[in-house]
Amino acid sequence: MTFEKLEHSQIKASFEVSAEEFAVALDEAFKICNEKVTIKGFRKGKASKEVYLRHYGVESLYADAIDCAVSRKMREELLTNTEIQIASQPMLDVDYQTVAEGQGFSFTLTFDTFPEVVLGEYKGIKVAALDNNVTEAEIANEKNRLLKDKIVIEVKEEQVIALGDIAVFDFLGSVDGVPFDGGAAENYELEIGSGQFIPGFEDQMIGMEANTEKDITVTFPENYGEKSLAGKEAVFHITLHEVKAEITPELTDELVKELELENVNTVEEFNAHVESSLAERKLAYNTRQIDNTVMETVMNNATVDLPRSFVADRVKSLRAQVENQAKQYNIPFEMFLQFSGVSVEQFEAQCQEEAERQVKSELVLDKIAEVEGLLPTDEQIDEAIKNYSLSSKISVNDILKRIGKGPFAAQIASNNAIQLILDSKVVE
Repeated sequence: MTFEKLEHSQIKASFEVSAEEFAVALDEAFKICNEKVTIKGFRKGKASKEVYLRHYGVESLYADAIDCAVSRKMREELLTNTEIQIASQPMLDVDYQTVAEGQGFSFTLTFDTFPEVVLGEYKGIKVAALDNNVTEAEIANEKNRLLKDKIVIEVKEEQVIALGDIAVFDFLGSVDGVPFDGGAAENYELEIGSGQFIPGFEDQMIGMEANTEKDITVTFPENYGEKSLAGKEAVFHITLHEVKAEITPELTDELVKELELENVNTVEEFNAHVESSLAERKLAYNTRQIDNTVMETVMNNATVDLPRSFVADRVKSLRAQVENQAKQYNIPFEMFLQFSGVSVEQFEAQCQEEAERQVKSELVLDKIAEVEGLLPTDEQIDEAIKNYSLSSKISVNDILKRIGKGPFAAQIASNNAIQLILDSKVVE
């Protein structure tokens, strides 16, 4: 056997089957085929080879004989080769025209192997610190969020539109002096600055007084949904009736109690709660961002020639997850993707990218665990299976039958490698 290394961690192994070896394979094939046929005067499988060949010819044995010869070569020359770890179903290539009794033939097997993982730097990764301080703007936004349900909308004392106010108005839109469908409404309520209308529309309403009228000129975007209006200049005649504003009630101990926040009953406690909870969330978020940056750096530092079959299997898995979600909602797969704002082509590209990321990450973490001696013990694996059994309500025996120990061992090793990487990071 000779073998050639190809791209994407593939190997093409070439074999030679001698005439003598093929003769043995033909005998093996006869035993297989003879059991499948019925020849008059003989019980099934009891006809001699000579009788069988008179009825069916030696050519009928070739397919099974090739399988026998290939299997033998794999067992004797490939599976015993410690240099090669087969990681996918081998693809057979043989020129059937060269196969004949009394002759030898050649064939190749192409398959994926477990790839070589070349690790780069993975310990002591330096990463920039993030600002964990909570700003006054963030505190104000959080308070507004918590008090949102207490906000009331009232008629504004000064009936002049300002940013953030709610305008109640009639409008009539026209292009080249001709009104268009959907361009008119009465007593419409619009929060100024919300961006609901065409760019420039809301800005031009700022400063208008109630019970006044105004013409506003805007241009529809080139990508506007209604193609007949896309890129067109339009005039909207505005009649402003009323201006309202959101009023947040004064923050008092009584109002704080109404919010029913745990252990928060006074304004002072409310202010402290907002600041501390924001600080905790920001610290947790920044920690995740830093850890993600570290892990991404480790993966970028490593080199792996990803096997196609590994990635293809993961793509199938990712697609199946989304297909199952679509089935749960009883929605066609393509429509389900549309609701998510992606086309089938975009989804497939995303799956490919995510599959490659996941497979590389797993291989790199496995290698780090191996190099650092972080592979789990049998006791750790058994403990993980026991915990999974308790949480999933599935017996340990069923878990071992359905899943086996492999995934648990891989997950523990991966977690150990991640912990090593993150514990050694340097935040500057």
